Amino acid sequence: MVDNEETPLAVHEPTPLAIPRTPIEELRELTALRICRFCNLKAHTEEDLKPFVRDRHSIHGRQNLCRKCSRENSREYRFRTAEFIKIFRARPTGLQCHFCEEPVTKLSGQFSDSLAIHSLDGNHENWDPLNKGPTHKYCHNRHHNPRGEGSSNWQGDVVSNHAKYMRGWRRKRRDAND
Repeated sequence: MVDNEETPLAVHEPTPLAIPRTPIEELRELTALRICRFCNLKAHTEEDLKPFVRDRHSIHGRQNLCRKCSRENSREYRFRTAEFIKIFRARPTGLQCHFCEEPVTKLSGQFSDSLAIHSLDGNHENWDPLNKGPTHKYCHNRHHNPRGEGSSNWQGDVVSNHAKYMRGWRRKRRDAND
């Protein structure tokens, strides 16, 4: 006779029922709220947005730029600007606006007379000093956007009619103040 040893029955713990996710929840996991345009850091939740630069005008209140990349870009911009100011001052024309030919007096700030660095060939990645020229922020904005519509007016290194008009307008204003 065979011993009937009782084999323990396998105890199965009940598995929790998986709650099906909606397609919107799955889509939220796949799409990032913000992606840094330099280092590709992604934020999928509101908590992940903390490393991104705040901007109250943007969706989710953040820019597509993380704080680390923002600091690096600011540092690089300040360094390049300082180097170009030295180069521009060494030129025979000095810090003379490329468009209106008036001197650029303010080197920083958001004023219309402040310095903006213009790419003469349209390639903003070309940091050759011969490709860069000093301009007033106002003249630079008017060159690229003469009508204020957001449309580009790039014409190479050709001075646009509006820039010629601005040159005459600034001279008239300067003469009236003298």
